[in-house]
Amino acid sequence: ASYKKLSKKSDTEIDVASNVFYPPGITLQPGQFIVRLYTGEDLPQMDSATLASVRNFFSSGEKPQDLVDPFVQFEFAGSTIESSTQYGTFDPVWGQKLVIHGQFPSMAEKFVIRVKDSDEIGGDDLIATKLLKISQISFSSTDSDLGFQPTFGPSYIPLYGSLREFTELSGKYEDLNKGDEPGIAYRGRVLMELNAHMGEADPALKR
Repeated sequence: ASYKKLSKKSDTEIDVASNVFYPPGITLQPGQFIVRLYTGEDLPQMDSATLASVRNFFSSGEKPQDLVDPFVQFEFAGSTIESSTQYGTFDPVWGQKLVIHGQFPSMAEKFVIRVKDSDEIGGDDLIATKLLKISQISFSSTDSDLGFQPTFGPSYIPLYGSLREFTELSGKYEDLNKGDEPGIAYRGRVLMELNAHMGEADPALKR
């Protein structure tokens, strides 16, 4: 008989938060995380030089493209949303507002930020992962003047993971890009802002 070896899922890939049973008496209310994604800087090379040659051949004399096509994926409590892809740049500019809808209070503790390289052949590549702990960017209090909803930035988020040197083969440090363990190399940074809005969404947020 043959057996298929199952790959171990990253802690950030296991969807526990969306399958939680809440204690009796907990009243959930709608809410939204509003993400403003501004820019990225100094992202690493993720594509081969061969691909770059093909791109530059068809670029009709334009500036040679950088070897990465970055986009950002945000996840909280089982809900995921992605930014647009900025093609051929180590220093992407998004200027984008994204909204994640959910129910609060949530048992989820981590707001997951994954920076990825878009790749139409072989699937997208993970550049780095950053986890924001909700308990560190919010404060609960019976005194409404003291407590505040999750709030972060605008601020740069440094990214760490595997070695920056590009290789077409999977390296032994590649799993460090999943964010479960401390990274060993700097892999760029993104500038973003995060705010929470409780209650029914404003019409401008329902999209």
